[in-house]
Amino acid sequence: LQHSMLIPTEVFVFDFFSEVFVWVGRLASFQLRQHAMKQAQDLFKTGYMERKSTKNVVQRATWIGGRRRSRPKWSLLNKVTDGAEPFLFKEKFIDWPHTGNVFSPIQVSTMSKIANQAVHLQPCNIDAMKTK
Repeated sequence: LQHSMLIPTEVFVFDFFSEVFVWVGRLASFQLRQHAMKQAQDLFKTGYMERKSTKNVVQRATWIGGRRRSRPKWSLLNKVTDGAEPFLFKEKFIDWPHTGNVFSPIQVSTMSKIANQAVHLQPCNIDAMKTK
């Protein structure tokens, strides 16, 4: 998938087996948003098609046939808003624009201060930790 395929006036439903995402463009109409959510909920409830071929993962499973399977109980149906995409969604795209670090790196000077601090370990009283 490529980031450029996401058009702000559109809504897209992505089915990744255990994750179904509804990406909502910031300029998409209310009717389009409602229709896409309904379609995604139906898709999520009906399960997925077992693929006969894995050569093209982006290709819809219904085009290549297979058996209908239930989704795992831990599957997710997610609504994703344009501009507020979670990492789990962004990682599906090969060219998502880098907008900053998820985790801020620690500067070397801060690391050396932490490393030079003395650490005092003391055994704990397990009996005091038990609840009555």
